Amino acid sequence: MILIRIVNLISLAAIEIAMVFVTPSIASPESLQGMLNELGKRETGLSIGDPDQYTCENSQGNIGKYQFGEALLYRLGYFHPYGSFYNGPGSGVNKNYWRGTWGKGIKNKQGFMVPLVQETAIREAFILNFNSINEQLRKKTRKTIYYFINPREGITLSGILAGAHLVGDVGVTEFLVANQVRKDENKTDVTTYINEFAKYEFQETDLHFLVKSKIGQKIKHTEKQKKACNLQQ
Repeated sequence: MILIRIVNLISLAAIEIAMVFVTPSIASPESLQGMLNELGKRETGLSIGDPDQYTCENSQGNIGKYQFGEALLYRLGYFHPYGSFYNGPGSGVNKNYWRGTWGKGIKNKQGFMVPLVQETAIREAFILNFNSINEQLRKKTRKTIYYFINPREGITLSGILAGAHLVGDVGVTEFLVANQVRKDENKTDVTTYINEFAKYEFQETDLHFLVKSKIGQKIKHTEKQKKACNLQQ
């Protein structure tokens, strides 16, 4: 555990030194990184900036700060399953077992459990979902995602992407087009994330950059925070 924390803290420092810093389109706490920090807190139950977010694994085998699953990392090219893999209830597999090989320079699951890799992967996931939702909307309605964004009604890009992270791009498209409400395996419905993360302001172009944040700050755990992560494992 001590070794893992040391590796994570080194990786966090590397983010501050090595990444290209780009100012988001709206320079405020409610930026893309602000939204991602809150998403990580929501997914893991650990405080913003806690390096243990990156090594959390819940009872369903979802891993990391953003609780990635096999299906998403397969689509992103990070994971290549040997056979059947977990893709939600009804997929024939009851959890993420991570039986397979890894790609994009990652040698194993432990190699994915570091900050720079996960902060890159979540942006790639958002870009993937943005493009997929946009394509589905064009086919179903001949309109783009921006037609459906209406901040006055609580529909924003940040909320849409958070919802897609919860239930997938198809689930969000169904909600935008037909007001169908999907839930994840923990019975959290898509409107919960759409509403909860609606306040963050950024543009699609911001997804292509890693932005400087306070993510590298080490904070002291409380027992409550420790238990929250343990409950996820």
